Amino acid sequence: MRSNYKVASRLLSLIDRVDSGRPIRLAEIAAEFDVDLRCASEYRDFVMEHRDLVEEREGRSKVWRKQPGPDACLAQAAALDFAVHALSELDGSEHLAELEAMAHQARLALGDVERIQLDRVTRNFQVRTSERTRNKTRGKWVRKLLAAQHERHVCRIQYEGLNGFVGPHEIEPWGLLLHRGRLLCVAGKRSVKRPHPVRRMYLLDGIQEVVTTRQRFHEPAAKHTDYAQIFKDSFGIYCNMPEEAVDVHLQVRGVPAMALRHRAVHPSQQLSEGENGTWNVTLHLVLCPEFMSFVLGMLPDVRVIAPQSLACKLQDTVDAWRDLSEFDK
Repeated sequence: MRSNYKVASRLLSLIDRVDSGRPIRLAEIAAEFDVDLRCASEYRDFVMEHRDLVEEREGRSKVWRKQPGPDACLAQAAALDFAVHALSELDGSEHLAELEAMAHQARLALGDVERIQLDRVTRNFQVRTSERTRNKTRGKWVRKLLAAQHERHVCRIQYEGLNGFVGPHEIEPWGLLLHRGRLLCVAGKRSVKRPHPVRRMYLLDGIQEVVTTRQRFHEPAAKHTDYAQIFKDSFGIYCNMPEEAVDVHLQVRGVPAMALRHRAVHPSQQLSEGENGTWNVTLHLVLCPEFMSFVLGMLPDVRVIAPQSLACKLQDTVDAWRDLSEFDK
């Protein structure tokens, strides 16, 4: 009786295994249940009688997986289709091309009814961004930078910064980063004045030319691509700024207060309820133009408590706008 219960328990565990998407292997079954391969084969045959398994090669051995049903195939196709749209900023890279090919094959594997359902899912669950690159050659630069990064080749680029200045840069391309919908090249900028490259973030939209040299560079230290630490005190697309992070205290009300209660705009954000329907918001970050624009966008429902330097900058901006308005009259 106990032997029958043991066998039944083993068979049920194998069925649970394939139902969860994991494969079964004869060697693993034999080792797990301390049986020989003939007995393991009998266990597999029992599972195959109750589940639709497909046989696959894995090196020199065989594995058996559950044949995905229509729902699983549809979910896979929908996930791939979503990924293609969500990562459209990677246009020009082999990564996106591979995703597009997989999404196409997944769609072809569906029946007519499932394709209609896929179109419905795609329409009802989307990622949208209002910003799109206008750099028509960016895909070419993506491919060249990824190749140079893989082979560890130094590159020379022509880059237009946010200040409008165009100039040459000799860089070690350490990686590409999709940050807040914008594609960045994380690189070490070389200079004859410095013995070691300095980390810089280059917007792919601003790159006008990439020339790959024969010079090689060494693998960068892990700290240079520790993005959690790099962006810890940054706000928006501004990062790697030389200024120190400061404590910011805002008092907000109305729609901005509701928005900040629903979503944190920075990892350091803390909220506490104030008086007369106001909320106190504290953050620890580096002050940058994007944060200034963010606070200005909450006027007149925001007041800067600290730091005083931020309050003065905002007041100067408002005064300048008022003077400009008076001038136009």
